[in-house]
Amino acid sequence: MGGCKGRGPVASIILYPYTPPSTLYSFPLGKSRELVLFLQADEASLRHAKEEWKRTQSNQPQKVLKLFKQAFTHMEQSLSNAPTGNVAVPHTELDGQVDDISTCVHVLEVHYHSVAREASGWVRREKEAGDGCFQLGLALTLLGQNEAGGLGELVRATGHAVDGVSVLAITAVEEEGVLLEEPLVEWSKAVGAAKAALLRRAEGRRGYHEALVEVAARLHAKGKWVGMIGKEEKLNAAELAWGKSVEAAEKKKKEFEGISERLVRDWKAFKEEKAREVQRVVVAFVEAQVKRHEKMREAWEEVLPKVRG
Repeated sequence: MGGCKGRGPVASIILYPYTPPSTLYSFPLGKSRELVLFLQADEASLRHAKEEWKRTQSNQPQKVLKLFKQAFTHMEQSLSNAPTGNVAVPHTELDGQVDDISTCVHVLEVHYHSVAREASGWVRREKEAGDGCFQLGLALTLLGQNEAGGLGELVRATGHAVDGVSVLAITAVEEEGVLLEEPLVEWSKAVGAAKAALLRRAEGRRGYHEALVEVAARLHAKGKWVGMIGKEEKLNAAELAWGKSVEAAEKKKKEFEGISERLVRDWKAFKEEKAREVQRVVVAFVEAQVKRHEKMREAWEEVLPKVRG
């Protein structure tokens, strides 16, 4: 079928039914190179043009990627310019207090772990020192058994004294270690609970922010129908949706404020209790040190007359 004989007349009737064929190509659409080719070319020329177009497109992959990039860029700009992009959770006095709590929790967690690590190391070293005393006492006792007369008794007495001191050291240091380790475990649990509360508050803040964004979006959607004649039904539906979003936002706000108030209140109680606990633990630890060293002094004083003779 020929180009003009088959496609031209039919297309001209469809595109411009009331236009004489002689004036068809004076219109802007009639001046299109592709349209002229479609109307006037024969089947072979049209097939050749199609193949040429396919080959040209296959050789331009970068052009397609560029189009995709431009589309995504436009999408990002549209999202950034959306009316809900500047919605933020209102700042309150509790925010500053919570920031201080977050900083304090991080610092305390680091120091609690440090004290626990050093306390365990101290107990281990004190036990090693006690084991050293035991080994020294055993060696002195064996030496005294091989010495005759008063010299043997002197060395054996010294060995027994060193051995007694080792028992005191090992037993006492285990008790003293418990004085530190148990409170540190409890304090670490409290810090962990505070971290969990901070996470819950962050989740509550995110939920509140999402609710505020929804309110802004519904308000923007409602504004599109305001003042438009015949769109009263759509406006009413938009106002109803906006009202529901406001109620949901108020609910999220109360939840968020409740979490924040509870976090601040619990942290204040923990600090007050911890202050008393720290003092109690420190006093008990120091008293245990004094008691242990007094017993060790008594053990050495008991053997002193024996070695002086």
